[in-house]
Amino acid sequence: MMLELQERVTELENWKDGKGLIIYGAGNTFCSGSDLNAVKAISNSQTEMWCYASAVFDILPLISVALVQGKAVGGGAELTTACDF
Repeated sequence: MMLELQERVTELENWKDGKGLIIYGAGNTFCSGSDLNAVKAISNSQTEMWCYASAVFDILPLISVALVQGKAVGGGAELTTACDF
């Protein structure tokens, strides 16, 4: 999800057709963050992954709104705090 979010953020850096960004989840979950079992299996440290996520959140190029409908835990909660509203 973070790789896809970074791709979209990069695309939006030059977007001139709007002024804002609404981030929302699918179904009844906004974003549940990482699968902790998968995190354990990754050879890189967890700190590197969270630093990467924070760097992506820091470059949101537009006014951003987190449309939270359902669960927002872990990285999902962190994403909501990175948004303007």
